[in-house]
Amino acid sequence: MRRYYTIATLTLLQQGQDISTVLTGLRQAMERRGHMYLYGRVLKDVARAWERYEAKRIPTVQLAREQDLTVLADSIKRQLAALKAPSEYRVTIAPELIGGSVVRYDHHVIDTSYKDALVRLYQNIAQTTT
Repeated sequence: MRRYYTIATLTLLQQGQDISTVLTGLRQAMERRGHMYLYGRVLKDVARAWERYEAKRIPTVQLAREQDLTVLADSIKRQLAALKAPSEYRVTIAPELIGGSVVRYDHHVIDTSYKDALVRLYQNIAQTTT
């Protein structure tokens, strides 16, 4: 039952219907059927699924520092073009990257971070010394 409510809600949201209208309708339908005990779980399921849906639609660019955005703008545009992604993207800051960027779109990743380069260098050195 919970799955059906989740699928129906997501379908309406993906069709572009107003979120408050959809959630009001969901609540009313669940109250009429006596399924309010599922409401919280359905909302969590919808939120998780919507995040996955949005992650597919909107590219995410991870940077080590905010100022890297201007320095890496051309590189990011090329990476987005390689992934056939829209030019609008979400930026997150991840200091552990040290530098460079990680671009994610539709289950694809282009990792040009210094962290990735250092890990690969370490693995190559470890393989050649053994």
